Amino acid sequence: MQFRISYIVYSYNSEETIERCIESLAYGEEKNIEIIILEDGSRDGSPEICRKLEKQFDSVRCVYSQKHNGRAYMRNQAMKTVSGKYTAFIESKDWACREYGSLLYETAERSPETLVISGYRTTTGIFGYEHDWFFNGGEQKRVESEDYFSLAGHELLQMLWNKIFRTKVIRIYDLQFDESRGMQSEFHFIVDYVRAAECRKFVMLNRPLYTCFIKSEPLFDGGKCPGEFAAESEEYERISDFMFEDSETRQEQVMCALSQLRQKYIYRIMCDRELSVKEKLSCMESMMKGRWTLSDCLIGLKDAVLKNIRTEKKKISRKREKKRKKRQKALNTRLIQEARKNLTNEDVSIISQNCAFCGAQRTSMRFRADAVQSITDALNRLLLWINSWAGSLQYSA
Repeated sequence: MQFRISYIVYSYNSEETIERCIESLAYGEEKNIEIIILEDGSRDGSPEICRKLEKQFDSVRCVYSQKHNGRAYMRNQAMKTVSGKYTAFIESKDWACREYGSLLYETAERSPETLVISGYRTTTGIFGYEHDWFFNGGEQKRVESEDYFSLAGHELLQMLWNKIFRTKVIRIYDLQFDESRGMQSEFHFIVDYVRAAECRKFVMLNRPLYTCFIKSEPLFDGGKCPGEFAAESEEYERISDFMFEDSETRQEQVMCALSQLRQKYIYRIMCDRELSVKEKLSCMESMMKGRWTLSDCLIGLKDAVLKNIRTEKKKISRKREKKRKKRQKALNTRLIQEARKNLTNEDVSIISQNCAFCGAQRTSMRFRADAVQSITDALNRLLLWINSWAGSLQYSA
C-alpha cells in the first residue's frame, strides 16, 4: 500500500514532547499517512512512550537504535523504507496544525514542478516568545527563481520541516544527508533536491502550518558563525548555478544575497553576549576573508547596537511599570488598613443608613424628573395645538 505522506520523526531524549508531536500528525486532516519514529538511543523515557504510541496508532511504527547515531544517519536509514508518495521530516519537539499534511499534499499535486513551502511559527510556549515566519504576498504565493534569495533571507528555504519532498526523486537520485555537516546537512539536502527535481519555482503557503518549539528566546552562538556562513554561502553558490542561466543576473543576485547574509552573521556575532570583545573581533577577522567589506560589518554592527538599545529600553520601561504598580498596590493596601482601623460598628451602621437614604433619595429624584418631563411634553403639545388653532382662525378671517 502506498501512503500519501510518510512522516519521518527524529526523536532523542524527547519524552516531554514526542507524544504531542505524534498526536498532532495522527489526528490531522490527512489520514492516508505513515509515521516513522526514529528513536536514536535516548536515555530518558522516550522508548517506552514510542512503544505506547506504536500500539495506540496503526499509522505509527518505530525504528529503535541502541546507540546515538545522529539525525543524518537515522534519516538516511529511514528513507530506504518509506512507502509514501511524499516524505516530510519532523522534529519530535515540534507539532503541526491539522491542515499541515493535507494542504502541503494538495498543493504539491497541483504544482508538481515546484517545491511547496509553508510558513511556520517559533515559540517558547504559552505566553512566551513567539514569531511567525512568512513571505511577502497573499495566503498562497508562487515564487519565481529571481525571488529565490529573498525566500532564503526570510529563513524559509533553509528549514527542513516546512516542506514536502517527492519520494520518487529521493530514490532515483539517491539523495542523502551528509553526516559530516551536522545541522548544515539539512540545507545541503534541500539544495540537492531542488537541483535533482529541477524546481525553479516554489509555492509559498503563508500560514503557520508548523510550530517549532524552542526552550528560550533564540540566542546566537557567534563562535560558530564563520563556519556556518561558509557552509551557507557555498549552498547559495550551488543553487545559483542552477537557478540563473544568465551569468550577469546570477552574479548580481549572488552578490546581493551574500551581502545580506554577511550582515546577518555579523549581527549574530555582535549579539552573542558570551563572547568577549577580543573573540568577536577574531570571528569578524576570520569572516572578513574573501568578499567581506567594511560596510557589511558596519551595517551588521549598527543593527546589533540598535537592537541592544531597543532591548534595554524595553527592560527599563518594564521595570518602571513594575515598580509603579508595586507602589500603587502598597499605597492601596495601606489606605485600606488605615480605614479598617478607624472604622467602628457605629460607623458601619451610619454608613448603611446613609446608603439606604441616598438610594431612596435617588429614586425619588428620578421619579420627580420623569414627572417634570411628562408635564413639559404635555405643555409643548398644547402650545402646538394653540398655534395651529390660531393659524386656522387667521386663515378663515
